[in-house]
Amino acid sequence: LAESRDGDTQGHLDRVGIYAEKIARIASQRPAFTGQISSGLIERIRPSAALHDIGKVGIEDSILQKPGRLTDDERRRMQAHTRISGECLLQIQQCLGDSNFLTLAHEIAVFHHERWDGSGYPSKLAGEAIPLSARIVAIADVYDALSARRVYKDAYAHDRCVEIIRAESGQHFDPRLVDVFLEIESEFAEIAACCPDTSTDCHIESETSLDFGDDDTLAEDDRSELDAVLTDVDGRLETSAG
Repeated sequence: LAESRDGDTQGHLDRVGIYAEKIARIASQRPAFTGQISSGLIERIRPSAALHDIGKVGIEDSILQKPGRLTDDERRRMQAHTRISGECLLQIQQCLGDSNFLTLAHEIAVFHHERWDGSGYPSKLAGEAIPLSARIVAIADVYDALSARRVYKDAYAHDRCVEIIRAESGQHFDPRLVDVFLEIESEFAEIAACCPDTSTDCHIESETSLDFGDDDTLAEDDRSELDAVLTDVDGRLETSAG
């Protein structure tokens, strides 16, 4: 359903789920996350993350498929996809009953645009007030938005994506999760190559069997360009990535 509305979504949902599972698995082995990442979360985060942008079904085509920069009003409308996602997933739960899978999907969909420093949306949560699953998916989502071509931007080189995520440690992202990402960033480049947007399916298998039951600063120009991408990953760049 999400893919039917957004042409850029075809490989995006697969890749974000794979990236998120990789981060969650490695983070679970680090002392900073002892007791915080269960085997259930690792099993469910890949399929749950695939629903992170489901609310885009409620965004107008004129905004969703706009090739140029969004206006302030359009950007605010685009940001509403997190609220719409939450409403969609709650309605599904009311119809189908409680599900750990849908509960996690709701948590990710609503909060994956929050920022560690409290400047995100929709609720301006900060630090550990942001659900851990959403903090994990935030890195996965931004990496993919930067590394993949979009109608409003060219793809960033992998090294540039890594540089930006490193620079956003402690601002956009949980710094401990950035450290995990930096340990495995070469695997992200391999996944991006294996699952391009032109592919109808990604054949990288999960490392678990799924159970659905129970340089440290950016220059000002770079900051403005990054903010344009990160506002949904949402902004529309008028210039191509270098």
